[in-house]
Amino acid sequence: MISQSNIREDNLASGKDVGGKKELSQIVEKNYCFYNIQVCGTLDGFNTVYYLDTYGGHKREEVKFEPNVALIIENIGDTDVIAPRIIINGKRNWYSVDDILNEIINDSMNEEEKTLAIFRFISDISINAHDNNLRVSPPYPDEESNPSKNQFKERANPVKAVNCFYCSGCSLSAANFVILCRHAGLEARAIWMSERYIYHCVAEVKYNGKYHLFDPEQNAFFLDLGDTTIASYEEVYRCPEIKMRTHMCGFAQKEENYPGESYCSIYPPYSMPVEDWVTTMDIILRPGESFIKRWDNVGKFGRVFNSRNNGQRPPYRLANGKFVYKPDLSRNIYRKGMVFERNVKSLEDDGVKPNLHMDTIEQPSIIMYKVTSPYPIVGGIVGGIFYRKNQDDVIKVYFSSGDQDWVEIWSVKEASLPGKNLGVFEAYEDISYQNVGGSRGLDSKFEVSLIDPLNTAPKYEYYIKYEFHSNISPYDVGIENIYLETIVQMSNTSLPALSVGENKIEYTDKTKGSRHVKITHVWHESSESIPPEPPSAPVSPRDNQEISLVSLKYLEWEPSADPDGKGILDYHLQVSLSPNFLAPVSPNFDRLTRDEQPKWKIPEGWLVGGRTYYWRVKARNQWGAWSNWSKPWSFTVIKEEYR
Repeated sequence: MISQSNIREDNLASGKDVGGKKELSQIVEKNYCFYNIQVCGTLDGFNTVYYLDTYGGHKREEVKFEPNVALIIENIGDTDVIAPRIIINGKRNWYSVDDILNEIINDSMNEEEKTLAIFRFISDISINAHDNNLRVSPPYPDEESNPSKNQFKERANPVKAVNCFYCSGCSLSAANFVILCRHAGLEARAIWMSERYIYHCVAEVKYNGKYHLFDPEQNAFFLDLGDTTIASYEEVYRCPEIKMRTHMCGFAQKEENYPGESYCSIYPPYSMPVEDWVTTMDIILRPGESFIKRWDNVGKFGRVFNSRNNGQRPPYRLANGKFVYKPDLSRNIYRKGMVFERNVKSLEDDGVKPNLHMDTIEQPSIIMYKVTSPYPIVGGIVGGIFYRKNQDDVIKVYFSSGDQDWVEIWSVKEASLPGKNLGVFEAYEDISYQNVGGSRGLDSKFEVSLIDPLNTAPKYEYYIKYEFHSNISPYDVGIENIYLETIVQMSNTSLPALSVGENKIEYTDKTKGSRHVKITHVWHESSESIPPEPPSAPVSPRDNQEISLVSLKYLEWEPSADPDGKGILDYHLQVSLSPNFLAPVSPNFDRLTRDEQPKWKIPEGWLVGGRTYYWRVKARNQWGAWSNWSKPWSFTVIKEEYR
């Protein structure tokens, strides 16, 4: 058992080697505890990110080395575990809209600061990457019905957006932003730059008495010509110069990228309804059930009805987790996890095997289970270990979801070949895709996919019914073990990730009473490259220097040291009005330099006299490893030079 009282700051576990991986398990018996894990090596999924094209100048984030393999939460006790959560280093606590907001805003912020913090979060390249070909569709609500009729609400939900999906589109990220802002107490709306839903969707948020335009998909906002406040849609429409000087598509874009003539080219814009589409990601683990979060994928995914996805390519940053349920049928605790049973006796009831058998032979025996998930269900395997003494004994398994009738997915019955599947035998069936022949040992009965995430709306629950019958003896047929594996879709950018160095792991749940949980972390370690040191000091302007606009042409800094000895590839630079870098001065001031030289030319016409600006830099070496950010430096533009 782990508790706060027996964990010290120097109590670091580094895991044991298992097949080339590191593995560490902990047993938890309280509703809150923390423990520490030390990840050795030099590389992780945060300092090895790189950026690839989607299309139209947009970028996505990938990882060159991901240490995390799996995180397993297993209920090894006798009671349901309610809402188990793992948070690592205080990051990615995104189980609900309130959790998301608690991570990115605080009560000391004013409305403008809250808006900027939410925009920074939802437009970040590690949260979503624009790709209309791989997004969840449809990209807007059904105008012929209520806004929640179609599946637009699926990806518009910000909780699902960050946990289940990575690829986005303009209307989806705008809706995510609007919903988060509204939950933060801000007035916000989603608007299109065309009649009906044709061209491009953005958002406006009201603070300081007026609306301000934000484009989460393009990672852009637009300063008015006085460079003092973010402009509204109407101001950008009436003064196109505002938009034509602003960089779009994020810091990783190779070239300066400015909006076209049609951007904000109609007025008034076309409003889009956005409801309060939010859910939670909390789960309940029954005794014998585990939840496995994995960083890789088995290629199973869903995007509802995206006709643009030629070839059904998998989305970026896809992870396939799974729920595995193996109730202990030798004890009556199995009844806590089922929905219904009829004419069933157990080993604990009468001391007779198999574990589950008939009470009488007068009617078939039935046991029914329900599987639920806050993540989209994209596949699964059902089966178990069965017993059948006579050729005429029958075992059947059925599937149902939503308003669907029971579908017999496989059976072992009198039509089986003589001697087939008699005695104790093991059998499973894949319910993910079209099945053509009972490849896992039973007679397949379905000809189409039961779980078809590419062509149907996402499923979040299904039922499995086991039926068995013997005309001779109630002990001649039954079930020894049940196995339910449910594959779900996740975004691996949402998973609780270990990083190089010391990691603080926090476990919480909402179980009343006792719990007995086993947590297992599995990871790799690598020192293939040593990340560079962050730049040590500014060269020009000096830290805290007052400087005129005439003299302020470049930002220069001391070059980063590269322990690999192969040199620096480039730098990432940010300039902000805030020392916590809540937002850049404009999108033009958050850029990759794409140059090994420790120098960056300042865009003209943005800095204002009398203001203090903060800037920082981090370096990437030739291998692709990033340094940490440098310390924040500052300079003040002399007010007399105000233009």
